[in-house]
Amino acid sequence: MRIALPGHPGSEFVLALSQTLGLPVIKPTNVQDPVTGMPSDDMVIRLITEEIINNVNIHQSDNGFLLKSYPENVTHAQSLDMALARVAQPLGVVLMLDSRNLAQNRENKALIRYYRSQNKLIMLEESSSVEDICRKLYLDYEKRRSHEYRADNR
Repeated sequence: MRIALPGHPGSEFVLALSQTLGLPVIKPTNVQDPVTGMPSDDMVIRLITEEIINNVNIHQSDNGFLLKSYPENVTHAQSLDMALARVAQPLGVVLMLDSRNLAQNRENKALIRYYRSQNKLIMLEESSSVEDICRKLYLDYEKRRSHEYRADNR
């Protein structure tokens, strides 16, 4: 399962989810372009894809990953999708917290629309437990699998 957790999910929450699902956490680091000294989205995405490839090679399997706190906006999401497609590791699910902070929800609105249009979005309540999330992931997985099965048997 390849999962992104945009926004700022708590570290304890991410660790518990990672342990429950048996997935490594990938946390992008801000990288500055050596020439301009400015943050470089391209370099961040390159480091993310390298870490994913290394993780797949180390474990000799494609169990997936949890991408913490990324993408931050639609431009990041589009660039990330293209980069992950090139290494055959596209995101399967994007978990976003439906925050009580209305300003944060407004910031996430475009990202929510982007992933909802790809049918990858699962919205979560801030108070969701790891068990609730795993249940939603399992139901989403089963729903996708049944759609694929019906499409294959037409």
